[in-house]
Amino acid sequence: MQRSETVKEVNGPVSSPKVAFTHYSYTALKLAACNFAGIVFGIATEKGKVYAPSVIRGQMLFNQFTMVKVFLSAVATGSCCFVVLAALPQTRKLFSYIQEEFVGGVNKRQTAAFVIGGGITGSGHGSSWSVSWHGYTTGVQWNKQCMDGDGWLFLGSISLWFEIWLHSTLGLPFIPTAIAFASTLGAVTVLLEYLYPWQNETVMSGGGGYLSQIAWSPIVAGVMMGCMQIPVVLTVNAPLGSSRSYCAMLSCAMTPTGLSHAVPYFKKFYSGIGNWWQVIFWAGAGLGAALSAYLSSSWGTLHNSTPLVCLVGGTCLVFGARFAQGCTSGHGLSGMALLSLPSFAAVCAMFAGGIGTSLLLQSFHYEL
Repeated sequence: MQRSETVKEVNGPVSSPKVAFTHYSYTALKLAACNFAGIVFGIATEKGKVYAPSVIRGQMLFNQFTMVKVFLSAVATGSCCFVVLAALPQTRKLFSYIQEEFVGGVNKRQTAAFVIGGGITGSGHGSSWSVSWHGYTTGVQWNKQCMDGDGWLFLGSISLWFEIWLHSTLGLPFIPTAIAFASTLGAVTVLLEYLYPWQNETVMSGGGGYLSQIAWSPIVAGVMMGCMQIPVVLTVNAPLGSSRSYCAMLSCAMTPTGLSHAVPYFKKFYSGIGNWWQVIFWAGAGLGAALSAYLSSSWGTLHNSTPLVCLVGGTCLVFGARFAQGCTSGHGLSGMALLSLPSFAAVCAMFAGGIGTSLLLQSFHYEL
């Protein structure tokens, strides 16, 4: 979740060519830094395999836990990054500004918006998988996984919710609460890795170099994702997010044609680095993911869903994210790391929507 006010910009005419050159050079440097952070983020995403329908399917049906291990590692690392920013005198004011902008923004909306939007977003995730009925998904196996890994996830979620509630409601200091929060996430992730080693869930073969490996440990991938909070925050004064980028690109098509008058919501996304840095970041993420797949010779090997399902799922993802004022990156990686209670509610709704949609499709023996 990002807001246009998140980034302070220089508005109005530039007084001289020298000042103009300095201003635009600084803006270009910030966007280049965002693009590089996006490349690293994309490599981590591709190596973590969290985009693959089979991994999403396995997570939503509790057959494997690669996706949640990446997610929890990224949130824990992001929370640690924010602790560092909050503790250092040089960045303390910047962190306070970001926290106030983010938490203040989400607190202006009703909790129902986060739950409904999160559920719609989660249903997009749940519809992006394909079912293969060859006897490996049975009721007994599903119940066993619920008793094992997902039981620990439930207990961990209760603990995390309590910690965020203490910070949000009772006003406990951010740094000690965030440290306890990150420690809990880390403990749950390590426990899941002990119970379900990632080597048993993901194909690892590849060439000699580390980048040529088909997959990395989900913990390594998650830590890399979470670390990208630092360069993004320091360059654009905003935490990670993605859903705003779709609005910016759509506004670019609508505003010149006059369609923004019919849908004025998109007009505010037309210009400014506060709107477009996410586009640059996620363009870099796409480039990084493509580079990672090319180096591991796994380009074009993914068995995806049908175009219709991708369209429906993608529509649910973007619509739900904007309705909830944040996506899995904004509410998940950033909001939870900032100990935002509405973000925690939105993420829970996302997983609930994904699990519910997956189980519904499974009950109909539906193959996408």
